[in-house]
Amino acid sequence: QSPVPLSASQQRLWFLQQLEPQSSVYNEFARIQLKGILNFAALEKSFNEIVKRHESLRTSFETLDEQPVQVIHPTLSIELPVVNLSDLPQALQDTEVERLTAEIAHKPFDLTSTPLLRVTLLQTGEQEHLLLLVVHHIVCDGWSVQVLNQELAVLYEAFSTEQSFPLSE
Repeated sequence: QSPVPLSASQQRLWFLQQLEPQSSVYNEFARIQLKGILNFAALEKSFNEIVKRHESLRTSFETLDEQPVQVIHPTLSIELPVVNLSDLPQALQDTEVERLTAEIAHKPFDLTSTPLLRVTLLQTGEQEHLLLLVVHHIVCDGWSVQVLNQELAVLYEAFSTEQSFPLSE
């Protein structure tokens, strides 16, 4: 319930972000190609369950008594915007995918606002999608992204086939 001090690594990242608030150098980015029939509702539900499970993904950073602190929010919902590029000619689609990918990957985060995670789905064909995932390094590192990807796969499979919840607390 109360603010939490920053770790030494988080203090460094917070300080650097204060120096260059428009920098995206600490954005962790992943682009995942999805092929086949996509259950959009199950995918969005999977992301929201991951955010529910991991406090760091519900965390923002504020200044209290001139010191940065973590504020862990009790709830947070992620919306999964979809950009349909499937009707574009291939050359234009490729250009637009690259433009949107760069725009999304390099958009800076405001550490005082949640979420510090962004997901966007680009539809490139009837059964082809690109999932763009960006998270600020202050709440997630390379190992954490692997955990997120693993949980996403397990949860999506369960939610899209209406199975029981597959992960432990």
